[in-house]
Amino acid sequence: MECGVSLVEEVEDTFEDDDGFDLGDRILCPDGTCTGIIVDGRCSECGRTPDEVKKQEEQQEEQLEEQREEQQKEQQKEQKEQEEQEEQEEEKQDKKEPDKE
Repeated sequence: MECGVSLVEEVEDTFEDDDGFDLGDRILCPDGTCTGIIVDGRCSECGRTPDEVKKQEEQQEEQLEEQREEQQKEQQKEQKEQEEQEEQEEEKQDKKEPDKE
């Protein structure tokens, strides 16, 4: 072997696909945080079915919607209370002003 000579050797295809597994045919777990694939109807990592994942996502969406509605109601309530308080202060000011005249 000499300096600068390429070490390239022809490598034969050593990978033989005997089991028929095709990476293009795999189905990824629908849970975006899971890295598993669906095998025999269940995820190889989290063990859930795609229907279970979908149902859980729907429940989470419903909970988020309920939380948003509660927050909105709370904000409306606070705004109403603030407006009432401002009105009461204005009424107090109006009552005081005629006394000065």
